[in-house]
Amino acid sequence: MLAGFLALLAGAAATPSLPTRAQLKACPALADLDFARIRAAAGQAGRREALDARHARTRGPLGTFAAPADALVSIRLWAGPGETQEQPTETSSVVWKAGDGVWRVDRVDYVTTRDPPPRPPPPPGADSHRPEYAPQSQAEYERLKRDVIHGPLEPEQAAAIERALADPCFALQPDSMPFDPPVRRGRPPREPCSGVIGGTVEIIWADGRRREVTELCGGFYARALIEAVMYARTAR
Repeated sequence: MLAGFLALLAGAAATPSLPTRAQLKACPALADLDFARIRAAAGQAGRREALDARHARTRGPLGTFAAPADALVSIRLWAGPGETQEQPTETSSVVWKAGDGVWRVDRVDYVTTRDPPPRPPPPPGADSHRPEYAPQSQAEYERLKRDVIHGPLEPEQAAAIERALADPCFALQPDSMPFDPPVRRGRPPREPCSGVIGGTVEIIWADGRRREVTELCGGFYARALIEAVMYARTAR
């Protein structure tokens, strides 16, 4: 048992091998990347704690949310406001494949500038001291600034997530992809980047595996997964 544990530690500490030519040929979006430089520049320290804090702020009085214990796989994403949004909105989204094989979503959109309407005044003759006529509490005010989506995930989005998780090119992609990914020496520079809103997903499998994938520049293999979780909606 001790030998197996030490072997596991050694494997976890080992530097990931560089992709083979055959793998890169099968994944053309990654073919020109300098994997060594991308991995050397990756910074993971403290990122999970920072993401936890962002999820907590976005969900506010609704409280944190975690996938049920029987989830086969769960994926979490946080996104800040986009530059073109008329109403700046933060998003905390969790999707998971439950033990029954059905994908579900719990997503909170926090419209940071929304000013919820005050309660209407009591009608003539009503007791103005009744609770329903009292001014909104701060907690209620904060809840009204948040929209919640909860239920079975839209089937097309569930299928997109399944495809991404099974894609060997997604598995090969570096976990931390910078906005301007470096290319190997002698290769032409990449085209200008198209940014991805909410460019980090956290994936946890039932067997204990965990992966955090950041794709800040569009055009790679995590984008479909990121967008499906970011814009997750319930089935009609």
